[in-house]
Amino acid sequence: MEALAWITLTVWSLMLAVSVVNLASTWQPVEIPYDQQELVSVLIPARNEEKNLPRLLDALLKIRYPNLEIVVCDDHSTDATAQILVRYSLLDNRIQWFRGRELPKGWTGKNFACHQLSEKSSGSFLLFLDADVEPSPQLTTELVGLMKSKKLSMLSLFPKQQMRTLGEKLTVPLMDWILLSLLPLPLVAWSRRSSLAAANGQCMLFEADGYRAMKWHQLVRSITVDDITISRLVKKAGQRMAVLPGKNLISCRMYDNYAQAISGFARNLHEYFGGSTLLATVFWLLAGILPLLLPIVHPTKITLIVWGLIAMNRMVVELTTHQQLTGRFLLHPLQMLAMGQILFKRMASVTHKKTVWKDREIPL
Repeated sequence: MEALAWITLTVWSLMLAVSVVNLASTWQPVEIPYDQQELVSVLIPARNEEKNLPRLLDALLKIRYPNLEIVVCDDHSTDATAQILVRYSLLDNRIQWFRGRELPKGWTGKNFACHQLSEKSSGSFLLFLDADVEPSPQLTTELVGLMKSKKLSMLSLFPKQQMRTLGEKLTVPLMDWILLSLLPLPLVAWSRRSSLAAANGQCMLFEADGYRAMKWHQLVRSITVDDITISRLVKKAGQRMAVLPGKNLISCRMYDNYAQAISGFARNLHEYFGGSTLLATVFWLLAGILPLLLPIVHPTKITLIVWGLIAMNRMVVELTTHQQLTGRFLLHPLQMLAMGQILFKRMASVTHKKTVWKDREIPL
């Protein structure tokens, strides 16, 4: 047991080091001269988003970037999504929308919607946003400024997460914690290795010519975790990309409750581990469950140090994501149990070779 305690100490020391690097590695916004503000196409796939669309569209209309078009694909919604889009398109001529074509065989719904949106776009930059995000007025200006100054082909942000219920607080922080503890974000931009890539489909900006040449969403047409896969393909193509915490540029409330979050994360958590559910499970057992057992089976100074490292790591991640030390890291033990439930649900989905999302059955 002492050997396992030392292994756990080493793992959490490395995770703390990575999280500190990510906290320190922030990029400063770059101002774009007015005469260089090229057209940006904001592209939104929407399926049954009557709750989220008004908030998103209201926020987009407040964006300070002057050269903007907003295109929404109504992906066969059965709620009031279309009526909302009619109303907003009459309110502002920058907003356009269309009803998506029938889903072809071999495509996932979101990938096909994004592909159609790219075909309708006119911009020099393509900004894909999920309908549940809320951008700040300076989002487009800062994203395009970073893209141009760093000569990137793709830039993705992880939005600041809004969490209201206990169920959300037990699940949603897991994604930021895993990313910011295991992946040094500067290496995503500096390294050419496709394994050092990540992205969040809630906010992805592409240089348009490069996107249209590669048709990224068409390349990943059947893949459920399109964002991470695209980020790896971008690197394999020799193009530069980066991923950053969204901080105050963009926020999102991903899920309304615990069950919804468990189902949602079961679709993609394994992709943070190279697509391996086995590797994700080994990490969970070693970094998640073993520290919970150490105080019982091996109550030594090593165990105290491990828990000190855990507390520091979780606080650093909260600072990086602008959660302002809310104390959610105190839920760490319960979050580890929730991660186990996510993994078990993933295994069950793989066994049945299918999952369901947005009222669509998706083969695995």
